[in-house]
Amino acid sequence: MTQLERVNGRPFRFDFVGDGTDMAHDEISWHGGSLEKDFQGEGTVTLKLVGTPTQPTGWKGRRDFGGESDTPEIQNLNLCIDEVTWVFPPQTQP
Repeated sequence: MTQLERVNGRPFRFDFVGDGTDMAHDEISWHGGSLEKDFQGEGTVTLKLVGTPTQPTGWKGRRDFGGESDTPEIQNLNLCIDEVTWVFPPQTQP
């Protein structure tokens, strides 16, 4: 997680949505960092984390789990990003 923050040049926000899996998608904010420009446009960025809690305590709202990468609550979970995937949308033929 800290290595991705370093590449981005700042902390980022992520939210796991949907079914409680270990994938964060569509709900990632790079907060104006370097990766915001790299991942702008159409497509989907997915982070796969190792160590995601199955039942996070105190998490409320429509998201399953998430937060700012630099907060003590997230850092204390010792999450590790195993994979970053960017899926490009299909190209339409003129």
